Amino acid sequence: MTNSAAAEKTVVLVITGGIGHSTQLLYDAVARHPKYNSIAGQIQGQPEARVFQVIVEQFFHLEVEKGSPMTAEKYPKQKLTILIEDASTNCALNAVYTRKVLDQHGYTSPCSIVVAQDPTMCRRTVAAFEQVYSDKMDDIPVLAGWPTFVPRVAVQDLVAQNLAGGLTSYFRYDIAEFYDNKGDGLWGMERLMSLLVGEIPRMRDDENGYGPRGKGSIVHVDIPQDVEDAWMMLGDTFGQKVR
Repeated sequence: MTNSAAAEKTVVLVITGGIGHSTQLLYDAVARHPKYNSIAGQIQGQPEARVFQVIVEQFFHLEVEKGSPMTAEKYPKQKLTILIEDASTNCALNAVYTRKVLDQHGYTSPCSIVVAQDPTMCRRTVAAFEQVYSDKMDDIPVLAGWPTFVPRVAVQDLVAQNLAGGLTSYFRYDIAEFYDNKGDGLWGMERLMSLLVGEIPRMRDDENGYGPRGKGSIVHVDIPQDVEDAWMMLGDTFGQKVR
């Protein structure tokens, strides 16, 4: 993100997130983590961005910008600047408050923004950033989503597994890069299905959606018919259970 030729190679990482519907799940994930569990007590009650700040500082030894925007302007920009936004409680506010933090620190015209977000919400969050920066007209930053991985699901081996529970117990993650137990930190299958079923109505551009004809927090997004069909099937199968 840049404002001038002098700052051309500046990279700004904004860690964004307050306290919302998934915050307790983040605390739980930290407590279960083989390395990060040592900070489990320290992060209780903290906004999500502050949880990641502790991880960044204590385990990766990176420095988070702690000065006020006015103080920061007195010093030359570093190659990596880390900022914190800890008030937002949903995807739309992630975008609104992130821009506010960037503007306050002098990053008013970023060249590009990469949104790292949960795979189920990444597309909508990018659309929220597109909406927030829509006033830039020809100077809008290049926006891209980086969900870090694409979750794939397969049917359990019904012979090998002695399954009990609802329909979601018949499914498992099928992600090659998560060998051994590295997938243990992912959403439970019921939670994943709930997120997926709940996402499409939010993405729609109608009176109930978040598009311009609804809440207006995201730009118009075209939803392919095969995605709508898949959403309908999931909703029928899992009873329209949404977060």
